[in-house]
Amino acid sequence: IYGAGPIVWHMGDTPDGPPIAFGDLVLVHGAARGLMAYADRALAWELPAVSRIAGYAVAGDVIAIADRAGMFWFIDAEGRVIDDAEFEAPASVAPMPGGVLLCGDDGIWQVAPSGAWRWLADAPAVQADHSRLAADPDGDGFYLWTGGQARSLLAYDAAGAVRWQRALPRDLGQVTLAIDQTCPQRLIIATARGYVTIFNTVTGNALTEFRLYSEMRLAPFVGQVEGEDLLWLLLDNQLVTFDMTALAGPCQTP
Repeated sequence: IYGAGPIVWHMGDTPDGPPIAFGDLVLVHGAARGLMAYADRALAWELPAVSRIAGYAVAGDVIAIADRAGMFWFIDAEGRVIDDAEFEAPASVAPMPGGVLLCGDDGIWQVAPSGAWRWLADAPAVQADHSRLAADPDGDGFYLWTGGQARSLLAYDAAGAVRWQRALPRDLGQVTLAIDQTCPQRLIIATARGYVTIFNTVTGNALTEFRLYSEMRLAPFVGQVEGEDLLWLLLDNQLVTFDMTALAGPCQTP
């Protein structure tokens, strides 16, 4: 890390991805040393076995990490590995009430902070590194973007039964899947190709869809500010803000 002139501090490795906030820790993955955790610029612990990070989800005092070697890691704030598993390709992970969601090559699971696994549903064929997960904040269900040739968005109830399914026929590239923080009845899918669609999470109907210019290869950033009905979208070299009520209509409660 560099200040205006001299080096403020140095992590001792070359980071190969952005830092991750995990409680009071900052996690950084280095090409040579693996996963490193810093507390107030001091190295707290490191896990060399963790490969480059493909995705992560924080569940209280535990973080779930899917790496590009196909490993899934469940790690506490002290650097202890609570559990791990190996898949044929990088898994998809997302936070959910009571733990994290995980989609591997054998289905969709909920993993509790204790490390206990609960099978939720079969998963259709997904494309490694392109599938995405999101969960309702109240625990009523979850969503899967398959990527690959299917290019399907599936909504599941809390028991793992499919509620609705929608196909998006275009080549979307990498996507970001997110629940609207101010209105859980809106599901946002934003893509590297510039397509943005907002679905009603209850009915599966598209509330709006549009496209912005983009030549990105990575998934766009989707952000919101608590208490504001706005959507912030960072796509290519554009940072665009949308009024969600004007864009997708007023929030409709079931």
